[in-house]
This record gives sequence, C-alpha cells and structure tokens, in this order.
Amino acid sequence: MVPTAAVLGVALMATGVWASNTVINDLFGGPQPDRVFPADSIAYAQVDLKPSASEMAGYAGFVGKLPDSVREDINDEEDPAADFFEESFDYLDYEKDVAPWLGRRFGAAAFPSGEGEQGVAGAVAIAVTDESAATEALDKISAEEDVEYVIRDGFAVFSDSSSILSDMEGRIESDGSLTDAPEFSADMDAAAGDSIAAGWFDIGAASKLAGDALSSATGGASDYGYSDYSTGPEVPDLQELDITGRAVAAVSVESDYLEVRGDLLDFSAAGFSLDEYEPSQTGLTELGELPDDTVLGFGGSGLDQLSEQAWGDLSGAIPEITEEIEAGAAETGSLRIPGDFGKILGTQTAFGTNAAGGDDPFSDFESGAFQYRAAGADKALFDEMAEAAAADSYSSGPGVKEEGGTVVLSSGSSSQGKLGDDPVYQQVMQGTEQASLGYYMDMRALMESTEDAPDADQWGAVGLTTTFSDGKASSLLRWAPSGG
Repeated sequence: MVPTAAVLGVALMATGVWASNTVINDLFGGPQPDRVFPADSIAYAQVDLKPSASEMAGYAGFVGKLPDSVREDINDEEDPAADFFEESFDYLDYEKDVAPWLGRRFGAAAFPSGEGEQGVAGAVAIAVTDESAATEALDKISAEEDVEYVIRDGFAVFSDSSSILSDMEGRIESDGSLTDAPEFSADMDAAAGDSIAAGWFDIGAASKLAGDALSSATGGASDYGYSDYSTGPEVPDLQELDITGRAVAAVSVESDYLEVRGDLLDFSAAGFSLDEYEPSQTGLTELGELPDDTVLGFGGSGLDQLSEQAWGDLSGAIPEITEEIEAGAAETGSLRIPGDFGKILGTQTAFGTNAAGGDDPFSDFESGAFQYRAAGADKALFDEMAEAAAADSYSSGPGVKEEGGTVVLSSGSSSQGKLGDDPVYQQVMQGTEQASLGYYMDMRALMESTEDAPDADQWGAVGLTTTFSDGKASSLLRWAPSGG
C-alpha cells in the first residue's frame, strides 16, 4: 500500500492542480489521520500530500533531476485524483461531487475488534475540507459500496459496518487514538517525519492476534486437528515462538533523491533477537574502492562477525542442514565453517561487476569483469582457490593481489577510477559511516544496455544500506536521478 500511495503522491504533487488546491488552500500542516484510529491498532498506513514548505522545495529540485522520459509523462494540467475517483466511483462527477471537499491526507488502519472477522477490523480515512459539501458524495459512496462512514476530526472514516465504527469510536474515547500511543508516535517521528507515505506494523500484537484466532478456531489444540494427516514439518505454535517487534516504512523526497526508509524495531522470535546483532565495525569503505564502472555492487562491514552469529542462529533452527554444509566444507580440507568466515570475508568486504545485461542485469554476468575485496582476509586461501579455478578451466583464473592489507580477487578488464569518487554514488550512499550492509546499482549503465533509452545518462543510481544498532535494523533505499 505504501509504495503505490507514494507513486500516486509523486504524480499528484507534480500537478498545478494539486499545488493550487493544497498550497493556497490552508497552506501547510494540519492533523494526520492517525488521530481517528484507536491506540491499539496493529497496522497503519498514511499518504500525506500536504507537505511543509521545505518539502515542497525539495520536491521541486527532485523533479528537475528526473529523466526526460519521466518528466514528459507528468502532466501539470491534470489532477490524477480525478481519474482515480471517476474510474473507481463512476457515479460521481469529480469536479462537482468531490473536488470541493477532498483533502490531501489519507489513512487506513487495522485494529482488534469483536465486530470484525477473526477479531480484527479495518477502516479508511479521507481528509475532508468541507463537511457539508462532502455529505452528499459520501452518502452516495456509502450506499453504492455498501459501507458506512462517520466524519471525525476533519476525516471521513469508512468501514464495513456501523458497529465497527461504533466500536472504534468507543476505543478512542476510552484508550485514546494512535496519536496518543507512545511507541507508535516515537517510531513514526523517527522514520516518517517528512514523508509522502508511511506505514507502521505491530508485529508482536499481530502475531498474538493470529495465534489467538488459530487457537480459537481449533479449540486450543496445538496440532490444529491435523496431526494424523500431516506429511510436512510440525507447525509451530505462534505463542511459543514469542514474536515481538514493530516495523515502520516511509517514502520521502529530497532535492537530490527519492528515499524509502524501513525500520525493524525490538524484534525477537524463538530466542533470536536483534539486540544480538551489534557489529564491532561499521562503514562501507571497500565498496567505495571498487572500480568506477561498477554496475552492480555489494559491500559490508563486520560480515565475518555477523555471519558467525547468523550461522549460530541457523544451527539452532535447522541443525541437519548446517551440519551437512560444515561436513562438506571440511572434506575439501581447506575451509572450516563457520570458523573460517573471517579468512574469506575479512572485516570489510565488497564485490562488484561491470556486467549489464539489458532487461536481465545478470544475463551478461559471465562476460563482465568483477572484483572482490576483503580487508584482513587470508591471501593464501584465495591464492589456493584461484589456482584451483585455473586448473579446472581452459582460461586463466582470477588474479589475486594485496593492497594495503586488503585481498583483491579480480577477473576481466575494469576502469582504474574509484566508485566512491562518482558524485551519483556519493548521493545514494551518503551517511554510510554506521552501515553494516550496502548495495549499489548504476541505473545509467543498465538503461544504456536496453534497446530504447535515449536519456540513459539521466537515470542516476540506486543505493541501499542497512544499519544495526540498539536493537534496531534500519534500511535506506535511495534513487538519485542525474537529469536536469
């Protein structure tokens, strides 16, 4: 829901109609739809097309950098909301029935309710700028779509029945709204403060509701009534897994890039906890040292430590598989798992290739050059692997060298420049000092490899980073176009 809403949001903000309806009418600010949903909601999403002045400036700068082919598709004379409403509700005339009252903030939520199926109900909220003008159109929607609505705090709130709306109202009156929920507010403030679209999910609460519903449906039997017929693995009891945690995602626009942020907070399950993943070293130094013609790149810091921790968790969950892999590695005589992860990965790791295969970026992989970098890795081990690869091939194996303590394994012809010096790389990978994982994709090279991309050099690049800290995993996906 969040990505789709974000695309609609970018389209809406590109129109002159949107600007006149939003900037001139009531300017900036105003309430968010979280105030019309109960505090114990387990899932929430919002679209905010009423930005602050700084967000407007950032958006204007971003649009100027979009590829020509994208900007040509943006029509500043039309309001995309008109097409949406007239296609979805063909009995409404947008200009007459909707435009006079439609606000620019939207939300949806799921929450516990005895009035809903499986103990969960949902509702959708649409901002209303003129309640009296909205009533006639809302009554039509209610009758045609077989839904009920109530207007509260500047929003028309729709749900499947009046009993759900009454239950929701009662919950808000007694326990407050989502706005009053401390964890929700803290999570959203940190990740979604200046976003076009955002979503929040209480993983622990949803897991408990699912477990309760399943237990109720099976009369509390742990085998769910099918133990005599099961041929697969035993289905775990959700309550025994003891799943906790929350997730939040947000889409925002800066002058140089479009950003999608995702946070996983306080997650734990079956003895696993994000608190255990605290890397001793961070940063993506080796990723920036790859050749500047890298099309696809991956880098990490402290992967030796993270891999050993992850392997320990896997060994507890699927011991048969991990033991088989360990035994197979031991038979080669040169590699021990997980003890030798450090020899392969080092403390800083990166892999990149300049292969670009058009519609399938991996179709040209074998013909492209690659480079693997591992700071503090075991060069003797890589020499051995390179010799083995050459012995099994009619061509020479990859080259191995050492650069200031970093083992470099490479094959094919690459440029001599550094990826970290590329201004577009710097935009999508900025602020990575605390990151543990990073991914890079040069959209210019990928678009150039397609048959019809006259503006290939304007597509910039995409970067993704992940950081582990204080029981939280945060990921940032950025697209920085290079047009304009």
